[in-house]
Amino acid sequence: MVGGLLGIAVGSVIAGVSAGIVMFTVGLLVLGLTKVVFDVALISWTADHVPYDRRGRVTGLLETSWALGLLIGVTVLGLVAAVTSWRWSYVVGAVGVVAMAGVLLARLDREPAPHHAANRPITPAIPLTADGWAAIVGMIGLTAAAQALFVTFGAWLEDGFGFGTAALSAVAFGIGGLELLASTTSAARTDRWGKERSVIGGACVMIPCGLLLVALQSHVAPGLVTLAVFIAAFEFSIVSTIPIGAELSPGAPGRGIGALLAAGTVGRMLMAIPATVLYEAHGFGAPALLAVGGAALAGAAMLARLRLHRRQ
Repeated sequence: MVGGLLGIAVGSVIAGVSAGIVMFTVGLLVLGLTKVVFDVALISWTADHVPYDRRGRVTGLLETSWALGLLIGVTVLGLVAAVTSWRWSYVVGAVGVVAMAGVLLARLDREPAPHHAANRPITPAIPLTADGWAAIVGMIGLTAAAQALFVTFGAWLEDGFGFGTAALSAVAFGIGGLELLASTTSAARTDRWGKERSVIGGACVMIPCGLLLVALQSHVAPGLVTLAVFIAAFEFSIVSTIPIGAELSPGAPGRGIGALLAAGTVGRMLMAIPATVLYEAHGFGAPALLAVGGAALAGAAMLARLRLHRRQ
């Protein structure tokens, strides 16, 4: 976790001081890769210390930091960029993650994980079972659905309604508040409802929201509300998916979590270019329809996983 945070700081500094697009891209690559290192380590640490039947609650509490990051951090960095320049926002972000790396070094204990037996060997790599592949496909669908809107809604607000940097920061603040609500709801309900059922429920909210965005793309206020509900449902669903990752590779939670997060990256990668191309050609309704397709795929995959468990 500490190494991941320090890598994020290095990537942020490289991006902030970049003299051209190549150096800026290198900075973003370092930032993105080391963010994955941090994510896998954090979730693996949680899997080692928390039993599965309570993991949804703990993961939901951890994920409130993501919502708070959007609610506070991204808003502050957006305002820093508006007042000074985008370069300073990267520098401020780097300072923040270095400070948190120091907190981790000072506070996290080095005791053996109580819920991951010290004498249990890490199993050799084994192929994923059918229910494991269902989880992978579900994660791809979820992140693809969200990415279709994440990479286009800023341009939609700028092109269609003249939103500037400060206005977009205000939108990020509002969406962060809803994501915070979604994370706390997941913490309270996911273990009770079941991980797969929670993902299916979130997808069932995302689908009609995506369809509504097609109809509301020319209306800023109801469109923003619908977008916010979509993102909150996505947040609830993905927080409910994360605890499943540690169970994909018995005895090696990091391996399963890494596979699940890799699937999330694949979903974002597959959707980024098609969504932006379709937005340029047809407007915001086209990526909204792509988001509907991704959510439907996620819901169907998790329903298949649930049925496979019932048969077993």
